[in-house]
Amino acid sequence: MKKMLKAATCLIMVLGLTSAAFAAATHTITVKATIPTLNGMTVTLSKVVGTTFTTQADNTLMDFGTLTFDTVNSIFTAAYYFALDIGVLNNAAWTVQHTPSTIYNRTTGNTAQKLDSNINVSFFNQLTSTTANNIAKVSFLNSARTVTSTNIATGWLRIYYGIGTGDPANPDNTGVTPILSTQPAGNYQGSVTLSLTP
Repeated sequence: MKKMLKAATCLIMVLGLTSAAFAAATHTITVKATIPTLNGMTVTLSKVVGTTFTTQADNTLMDFGTLTFDTVNSIFTAAYYFALDIGVLNNAAWTVQHTPSTIYNRTTGNTAQKLDSNINVSFFNQLTSTTANNIAKVSFLNSARTVTSTNIATGWLRIYYGIGTGDPANPDNTGVTPILSTQPAGNYQGSVTLSLTP
């Protein structure tokens, strides 16, 4: 009987030690990191001649310069166009609002003398430097537009601006016509505002 009691006592002690060992074998450690909210936008303006892009030092001025009169077609043309690259730094849903302000004759002050229907504005989701998906091709007049993070799942937003050419081989956007010889002389100026939300 003594032997059985000793054996039972030993068994209880072994089981107690085993339980203690199992209790210490599980330990949970919480792992944490906080990702801050990103909300910013980079804007790069390039002058484009043919397919050659030249980044402008000043990304607040899109100057087509003094236009050239094409005597064959009786229209005013520009030697180059512009590309505006917009990189959004945002890790949530976002929108970029493109808001045009009338390009009118500041020399005469006549707001009816404008170029809003003479400039192509084309929005693209740029995937690489050479491949892109079209978002919209409109006139400057109709370029008020909201681009969202759904439109730009990858890559970045690029917007092209160019004076209408009337070239049937490379048609202007809907609603765009070339600048005719009858357009009053003067310095024309307007603007574009880009707003990122949130």
